[in-house]
Amino acid sequence: MPCISSPEEADLPVVPTRRTVLTGLAGSLAAPYVARAQDSPRTGFTVRIDRDIEQLDPAFRSSPQDGSVIWAVFQKLAKFLPGSTDWRLDAASDLRQVSDTVVEFTLKPGLMFSDGYGEMTADDVKFSFERIGLSSGADLSPYRADWSNLDQVDVTGTHTGRIVMRKPTAHLWRIGILDGSGSIVSRKAMEAMGQRARQK
Repeated sequence: MPCISSPEEADLPVVPTRRTVLTGLAGSLAAPYVARAQDSPRTGFTVRIDRDIEQLDPAFRSSPQDGSVIWAVFQKLAKFLPGSTDWRLDAASDLRQVSDTVVEFTLKPGLMFSDGYGEMTADDVKFSFERIGLSSGADLSPYRADWSNLDQVDVTGTHTGRIVMRKPTAHLWRIGILDGSGSIVSRKAMEAMGQRARQK
């Protein structure tokens, strides 16, 4: 960027650098292709990472690379908007904190797991959160602290439930619900796969 050292120089025109011109030209040329790509139906996704993934089970993910794929693949009750701390509903049609220790949720009906594992239900949410927050022994999740103070998840209907905490928890939304530990897995799939779910 030009450095202005005197009032007389303030009236001089700013000459764009070669880099500025090339950057603008590249953006202009790419714009039609970007718009066309966004208009076409999406049948997959691409994640660029600097090392191979190791573990795509949200409860036992082992690296930021695993986390990047988990963020792209699994649904959560709600999720962050890209590049922002603002969030929007994802698998939930309603999500609200009704007291200092209780969050109620309603899932959107008709959300289906792949490979024939059926519709996502409140029981899947209960299973997903409790297998991290209430884990112990050989099944202890390294992310248990993300759900610290979790007492239980009550299933109140096929698509409705309540997250009950033992005491108010400041990081409940940011780390528990909205981050990787808020990923919802299929109870049927995880129980059918057993230990294989933790293998690469």
